[in-house]
Amino acid sequence: ATALTVFAIAIGAVQGEHTTWGHGAVELLRNTFVGIAIGALFAVATLWLRKRLGNPTLETALVLLLPFTAFLVAEQVHASGILAVVTAAFAVSTNLTLDPKHQYPGAYRTRLQEEAFWPVVDFLLETFVFAYIGFQLRFVLSDLAHSEEPGLRPTLIAAGVLLVVAIVSRLVGVYLLFGRYTVKE
Repeated sequence: ATALTVFAIAIGAVQGEHTTWGHGAVELLRNTFVGIAIGALFAVATLWLRKRLGNPTLETALVLLLPFTAFLVAEQVHASGILAVVTAAFAVSTNLTLDPKHQYPGAYRTRLQEEAFWPVVDFLLETFVFAYIGFQLRFVLSDLAHSEEPGLRPTLIAAGVLLVVAIVSRLVGVYLLFGRYTVKE
C-alpha cells in the first residue's frame, strides 16, 4: 500500500505537479492515516450493524461489501484504499474472532455459513484473476512482437532469467533456513 501511494505521488511529479520531498512525505502520511481511519470507521459500523441484523445471509453480504465500500470511499477522498480495506478487514475479523462483546446469540449460524462461503469466493476470485491474466498474455505477446524496443525475444529471455533466479533463490533460501534440519537415518 505504501509503494502504491509513493507511486501515485511519483506519477504526479512526472505529470508536472509541483511536488517536493516534504510535500510527498506529508501526502504519504495523509493518505496513510486517512485510509486507516476510513477502514476503522467502516469496521466499527460493520461490527455494530452485523450484531443487529440477526440474519446470516445479510451479515455475510455486509462483510462481502465491506472491502469494496471502504476502498471506494477512501479513493474518493484521495486516501489509500488498500490501507482502508486492510484495516477494515483486519479489525472485523479480529473482533469477530477474539472479542467476546462481538459474540452474540445466533453468531454461530453466520460463522458456519461463512466457513463454507469464503473458500468458494476465494476460489472464484483467484480463478478469475489467473484467467484474466491468461487472456491478456496474448495481447502482451502480440504487442511485444510488433515493438522495436525491447521486443519479444529480449523480454522472453529476461523473463526466463528472472524465473530461474527466483527458483534458485527460493531453493537456496529454503536450504539455508531448513537444510540443517534434515532427517538422518
